[in-house]
Amino acid sequence: MASSSLLLLVSVISFISHFHGVDSTGGTTDAVCLSGSQYAWTENAQNQSPCLLAANAIAPCQGSGGWNVPALADGVHYDPPTPSKATRCYCSWAVYNLLGACAACQGLAGSIQR
Repeated sequence: MASSSLLLLVSVISFISHFHGVDSTGGTTDAVCLSGSQYAWTENAQNQSPCLLAANAIAPCQGSGGWNVPALADGVHYDPPTPSKATRCYCSWAVYNLLGACAACQGLAGSIQR
């Protein structure tokens, strides 16, 4: 089980690092991280936010529809996936942590449901 999880993680990371643009992976986001934010370290070398990175990590398992990570409003959080949307891409520690960083960089720390 651990080796299949590691293989999936390596595959997702390889996929994301190979495709840098939003259109290539199908991932999009409406979320905007605070500018000059203390969370600038969460961006990758291409200055992509953790919100976009989460969308790009989830999108490969969603088929041609892609995936969008929406912006959060005060008091709203990112929910875990429903059984119909639960995939190996979505249900990963990487996506969980990226969504946590996405919520935090919007100034809404604690907005991911545990």
